[in-house]
Amino acid sequence: MNSQKVGRFTSLRVITLLFLLSFCSVYAEEKLNLAVAEFEARNVSPMDASAISDLIRTELISQNAFRVIDRKNMETILIEHQFQISGCNSQVCAIQIGKLLNVNKVVIGTFSKLFDAYYVTVITASEIP
Repeated sequence: MNSQKVGRFTSLRVITLLFLLSFCSVYAEEKLNLAVAEFEARNVSPMDASAISDLIRTELISQNAFRVIDRKNMETILIEHQFQISGCNSQVCAIQIGKLLNVNKVVIGTFSKLFDAYYVTVITASEIP
């Protein structure tokens, strides 16, 4: 990744921490099970989108406020259920993932580039029946 992307990832880290703090303050009493799906790539490489997913997953783990399912276990379970995660960028899809993984919350999103700017869109499904 070039230095511009690294700078953007640093900014993303700050945004991610704010996002995490909002979760942590609401659910401070109990540790919830959480999954972070691979982010969809739009005008960026799939590797870069995967790096964003990993960054968010790592930040959530480091906060020690959630039990975060690791990517390998998540992929294994979804493959067993023949669930195709690509193109999954809605709350309905996130809820389906949450049910299959037996987690309380799911984080999905996109990583995109428009002209010279990078954008991260994060969607969370917080009510998984």
